[in-house]
Amino acid sequence: MINKGAAHGLKAGMPVMAPPGLIGRLVDVSWHASKVLLFIDENSNIDAIIQRTRMQGIISGAGPRGFILKYISKTQDVKEGDIIVSSGMGGVFPKGLLIGQVSNVDRQDASLFLKINVAPFVDFSKLEEILILASGEAKIK
Repeated sequence: MINKGAAHGLKAGMPVMAPPGLIGRLVDVSWHASKVLLFIDENSNIDAIIQRTRMQGIISGAGPRGFILKYISKTQDVKEGDIIVSSGMGGVFPKGLLIGQVSNVDRQDASLFLKINVAPFVDFSKLEEILILASGEAKIK
């Protein structure tokens, strides 16, 4: 929960950052308070791109384990240390904002897709100040 809301120009869906990266989006906005759905929440999914290869996938929250990057084929070149950024698809998050870094790639699973663990750039346990990204026509008070 944050102490700003509709009275301050906030709207549901606005992206939330804690430099250097994205941390979530506003999901419930009342007059003077808003709820942020963090990316580490298991109900959170966003489009993402592996910066080096431009391969697109979905980042899902994995709680204290960070994120999981889904739907990347086993034939793709993914390495530990690869940077994951927002894809800009869906119009919610601007393209190219930092999300996390690949911490582990498991190719042993029997599925068609890689199991990719991603470590967030932001330490969610130490969040104090955040930044809400507003579109050009929104005015935050």
